[in-house]
Amino acid sequence: MNQPYRFAAFDMDGTLLDSMSFWREAAADYLRRNGFTDTQALFARLRKMSSLASIDFIRPICAEAGIPPMQLADLYRHLEDCYRNRATAKPGIPAFLESLRRSGIRMCVATATPERLARIALKKAHIDAYFEFILTPETYPKGKSDRAFFDGIAARFGAPPAEIAMVEDALYSLRTAKAAGFYCIAVEEDYCADQQAEIRQLADELRHFTAAMPF
Repeated sequence: MNQPYRFAAFDMDGTLLDSMSFWREAAADYLRRNGFTDTQALFARLRKMSSLASIDFIRPICAEAGIPPMQLADLYRHLEDCYRNRATAKPGIPAFLESLRRSGIRMCVATATPERLARIALKKAHIDAYFEFILTPETYPKGKSDRAFFDGIAARFGAPPAEIAMVEDALYSLRTAKAAGFYCIAVEEDYCADQQAEIRQLADELRHFTAAMPF
């Protein structure tokens, strides 16, 4: 397997793991656990929002229903439960990681998920042993929208950005990685469907990791 890179950084949710729904369902799950039973239309709307946006969106709903406002700690408890019990690698990911390992490609995880939760998820999915380190906004607070995050990946690998692939489903992260000089591999993810045209233009390579197209 020939690659134009010697290192690879992987996003986790939506790229390595079929786990975007964990984030998108968090606010609806919080409301249900607190006895809120509104229409399915509200829950469908929440699933289209980012987790942070959905937390803000349900504040007035919680206030009206007499429910304590959802906090980040509630989000992380929900995620931990999901990761411990439901985290699975996307179809084709284990085989792809193994092919890279056999080719001598060194790998890491670059995720917006706190490191403790990421380790739980990767272990549950049985792919944790492939990665040398995990980089998160706990070290680089602006996350993958900031070039410093990608400079950090390059520094940890001790390699120039041009030799590192960023494997990612999110447009904002791919933009930053591309500007930092990374080789960009875009992963198709249903939750990013509205960004696919721009993602395809930006990416050096496209991957699917679906049952129909393992890799």
